[in-house]
This record gives sequence, structure tokens and C-alpha cells, in this order.
Amino acid sequence: MSEIKLHSSVVAAYDQWMASHSNELFKQYAGKVVAVYQEKVIEVGDNLQQVYKRVDARHLEEPPLVFEVPTEKDLVSIL
Repeated sequence: MSEIKLHSSVVAAYDQWMASHSNELFKQYAGKVVAVYQEKVIEVGDNLQQVYKRVDARHLEEPPLVFEVPTEKDLVSIL
């Protein structure tokens, strides 16, 4: 697998989007894997493999942000 490099402005935009949508993500998608592209959740699944398969089928110009949304239990154990 080749290394994917994102421009720092893309990373900053994802950071900002995550900060402003974190409550919504926790409420709607806790325990799920989501893919975010151009400030929208474009895929939701139960595991990374499932979501990456769907994302690959979209042939996007840039890679989306893909991550597992922590559950409340996960967040408590982190603290």
C-alpha cells in the first residue's frame, strides 16, 4: 500500500470539522466507523474494511477521513 499525503490545509479542515461536529458524531455514530469527505459523512459501517471498500468504490479525488467514533465507555476509559 502506498503512502497517502494530505496537504496541511486539508488536515486542518478535517480538524476543524471534527471539532465542530464531535457531539453530533458521538450521538449518531458511536461505535461505528465513518468516512468524512468534503465536510459530510459519506459512509458508515461496522468496521474499517467495510467502509474502505465502499470508499474505494467511489473513486474520490482525495482520500476521506476514516475513523471509528468512540463510544461513551471508550471516552470514559481514556480519561
